Amino acid sequence: MSTIEKRPVFGDPTCYVTLNILFGYDENKDLAISLINNLLNFHGEEQVNEITFLTKDLPNVFNEGRSSTIIDMSCITCKGEEIIVEFKWYYYDFRFPRTKYYTAKAMLQRLNILSNTKYDEKLKKTYLLIISRENLFKNLHKIDDDIYYEKTAMPIIKELNLEIPGNLMVWKFYEIGKFSKIFADGKVKLINNRLPIKEQWLDFFDKCRSATEIPDNVDDIIKKAYRQMEINKWSEQLEMIYDMPPPKESFSLNDIKLRILEAEQKGEILAEITIIKDLIDVGFDDEMIIKRLRFLTHPKFKDEIFENLKYIRGHFNESGRSIFEKLGLERFFE
Repeated sequence: MSTIEKRPVFGDPTCYVTLNILFGYDENKDLAISLINNLLNFHGEEQVNEITFLTKDLPNVFNEGRSSTIIDMSCITCKGEEIIVEFKWYYYDFRFPRTKYYTAKAMLQRLNILSNTKYDEKLKKTYLLIISRENLFKNLHKIDDDIYYEKTAMPIIKELNLEIPGNLMVWKFYEIGKFSKIFADGKVKLINNRLPIKEQWLDFFDKCRSATEIPDNVDDIIKKAYRQMEINKWSEQLEMIYDMPPPKESFSLNDIKLRILEAEQKGEILAEITIIKDLIDVGFDDEMIIKRLRFLTHPKFKDEIFENLKYIRGHFNESGRSIFEKLGLERFFE
């Protein structure tokens, strides 16, 4: 006797198409505003009360292999300040250096839009809000003894532990898997028998796809988010797009991820070789160069760092790829 798989009540809010339904359209601006204010910890006059959608990485239903979804917003706070928020969901292959590129790109786009004003008037504080089910900081970017599901990164004055005055770049990270474990362990404090609104959003991302009804003990804005995910209220076209399977490949998705990651890391090592050459060219000694390295000071190469720098000095005119091969830096991936 065959069994019919029961249709879920709610869609997965972390898919490309559903994220844009929730946070990428004017009719759901209240959802986007709530998400921004609560996940970026905006209070009082810092709270956002109006948003304008800029560019959106709209769901490409024929390309389910992409690593992220992006929604860009220009936001006005209660005190009239304009800020830029880029909301980005990572599915895999997180690379922190790439987030700096995204932030810089968002700021440069602003310069191009307002080409007739001064730079200090054009640039607005830009927040990159990044969420993932998986732990983001791993492999090369692993943080030891990391227990926090929320992290904030920004340029600081280290000695004062103070954000640089006039700083325009802030990165905010949330790891849903880590939040879920901490919540399950009873380590998230409830207020009046319910989660704080920030954690309600994280719990929504975590549990919506497996829920069978809208929870009672959540704020109205979260209930609205659940209603947006009710599959039986979607159009046939939307449901068809949501159900589209990823394209078939002759090798596994894990193989694709590993190949992408390895290619990007090779590119970063080659870039570091170029940086070493530039520093040699302006007269930096080995000790000064080492302070600015990441890959060539990895434990696999740490004991040979001075020999490697000596080789690069002696083969300054060789290509980065040739130096990469001669030094055996392929061992990094073993």
